[in-house]
Amino acid sequence: MPLVRRTPRSLRIQEILTKKRIEAGLTQQELAARMHRLQAYVSRIENGERRLTLEDFMDFSEALGLNEQEFLDTVREAPAYRTIRRTT
Repeated sequence: MPLVRRTPRSLRIQEILTKKRIEAGLTQQELAARMHRLQAYVSRIENGERRLTLEDFMDFSEALGLNEQEFLDTVREAPAYRTIRRTT
């Protein structure tokens, strides 16, 4: 599987999708069933191993009962960059 470039925006999308799934009280398996997909598909999106397409975005939004515009606004409100500090 090719590497997926992780950007601050893609990390924020992953965080939001995972948070919304948990808030909805759903496991990855249950969300995948709502989307007629495999659990591995949801896991790969949430873990950043698969890039989210527009179709994926619409599927997640519908399955989680999210308003697409509110979801996009939340992503836009996130800081553009995240500082990662190393601890040694």
